[in-house]
Amino acid sequence: MRFGLIIALMLLVSGCMTDNGGNGLAGGLVQSTVFAQPSVVYHTGDNVEVSYYNGGLQQSYNERNAMDLLKKECGGAFRIVGRSNAPNGDSYVDAVCVR
Repeated sequence: MRFGLIIALMLLVSGCMTDNGGNGLAGGLVQSTVFAQPSVVYHTGDNVEVSYYNGGLQQSYNERNAMDLLKKECGGAFRIVGRSNAPNGDSYVDAVCVR
């Protein structure tokens, strides 16, 4: 009984959840927002915006991955022109690709 309770609490704390299909094995475990990877919000011309979660233990890791994503999207060099933070912990980085 204690073992089952400990496992349930660990899953709750870890942020993992099953897919919404009712079968946890079909889609595997899905990462919650806290562990989500940075993503491109938009990329038009030389302008790029990337969002990432800026908080907790993953803060510096997520920021580093966001910078790597900007580098990949720009094909090399970029210049950061703005940063903003949302109340929920999301951060946004606006950049211009340098050619």
